Amino acid sequence: GRASAGSPIGRQRLPDGRYRPMRPLLSWSSLARFTWATTISQYLWHLPTLAEATCIDKIEVYGASSAQYSKMGWYEKTTDVDATGRPIFQNLWTRHFLFYNSRWMIGATLDPSVAGVQSTVVPGLTDTTSCPTDVSKWDVWKGNAWTSTQFNVTVKPARTATEVCPASVELRGLESMLDPGGWYVDSGLKDA
Repeated sequence: GRASAGSPIGRQRLPDGRYRPMRPLLSWSSLARFTWATTISQYLWHLPTLAEATCIDKIEVYGASSAQYSKMGWYEKTTDVDATGRPIFQNLWTRHFLFYNSRWMIGATLDPSVAGVQSTVVPGLTDTTSCPTDVSKWDVWKGNAWTSTQFNVTVKPARTATEVCPASVELRGLESMLDPGGWYVDSGLKDA
């Protein structure tokens, strides 16, 4: 069978003679998603990095729905990483990607030329943050230009289900017996 990106199928010899497991840079499924020419042969294996260990698994992106609706929402860390060891996240609904390419970007593919949201970086410099939740300012593609002043994009750890959905709600002011008001409590049943 094929090994996943999380499988320790390679190893590196350390100076003291011991071996350290290494993981492949990308899974085979992620290689099929690349849409631009790149040389990945030099990045076939990497050692797990601090960014992989410290980035939270689920994040929320919001603040630019009017310009980049499909880029907003909840993202989950995939098993894939980039050449720097930073994780790649994927939107749970639109399947868009949040990835690193000299800066954090959000796009329909891993191609930086089609990103619609990106971390703000001083021209000529590189974003050095390890995780997208560490970025303080984001640029948004609106119309035919990047802007950082019209939107307040926020990337933060995702809220839990209990923070998003209250345990009970009250409906008031309903006039019909067909739609009775009152308190409704979470049944604990989950939608399939």
